[in-house]
Amino acid sequence: MENIGGIFLVFLNVVTPVFILVVIGYFVGPRLKIDARSLSRTAYFVFIPAFVFNIISEAKIDSELALQMLSFILVAQIAVALLGFLVGKALRQSREITAAFVLIATFGNVGNFGLLLIVSVVYTHLTLPTIILVLISGVA
Repeated sequence: MENIGGIFLVFLNVVTPVFILVVIGYFVGPRLKIDARSLSRTAYFVFIPAFVFNIISEAKIDSELALQMLSFILVAQIAVALLGFLVGKALRQSREITAAFVLIATFGNVGNFGLLLIVSVVYTHLTLPTIILVLISGVA
């Protein structure tokens, strides 16, 4: 029963404000002729990087933990690249298609939008490592 109260609080404090903003945007946007694409680009290319930079710049992370994270990401990226290669070869695909398998496996869709949810819902000692993992996985 305790979990239901926690879920309700998350819904009330995190999800409800987002829906309220969506509803306001739905009704106000057409009247003000707001370009949604410009807003989303601004959020994606300005606000989210600024948000992530702010969290990382204020963080204190142990160098041993950072090294462990980088090592894990490197091993995981190499493993999925190898898996993509093996799948391409097992399916007897051309070099180009096999290379596409490797790229798709290695560079997954790891957008930064989940970071806001992580921080707002479960801000713990694991938040910074999670943010670093998402960023490095998206770039590596």
